[in-house]
Amino acid sequence: MYARPTLPAYCAIRHVRHFSERPRAVFPPSYNEQELEVVESIKVLIEKRIKPVVQQDGGDLSFLSYDPTTGYVYVRLSGACVGCAQSDITLKHMIQGMLCHYLDEVTAVFNCDDEGFVVSGNADGDEYEYVS
Repeated sequence: MYARPTLPAYCAIRHVRHFSERPRAVFPPSYNEQELEVVESIKVLIEKRIKPVVQQDGGDLSFLSYDPTTGYVYVRLSGACVGCAQSDITLKHMIQGMLCHYLDEVTAVFNCDDEGFVVSGNADGDEYEYVS
């Protein structure tokens, strides 16, 4: 009988990044007039259309920043959304879908933690799991 070698659990993960390599939200020092209009539109959409739906399920959503060079929007999901298996679906299909539908300037939406590190969402379609 031959013993089959077992691989450590971390070998099964396709893409792994160390915590120090995690991307962070971009906070531009200032916005020009056109960018301010986009930021205000993002905030209105979040407050009037997206946030009430997220709050119905016990979650909450707050706007962090908008990067005008890439079109990325950084938000923070909190409440029941933290640790929820459906939060990525909410982020991509509801939040990003609505913002991209109404605002051509928005290209992707990312969920960030309290320190501004991106915890979910991506622009290039690759899935990453962050390990310490």
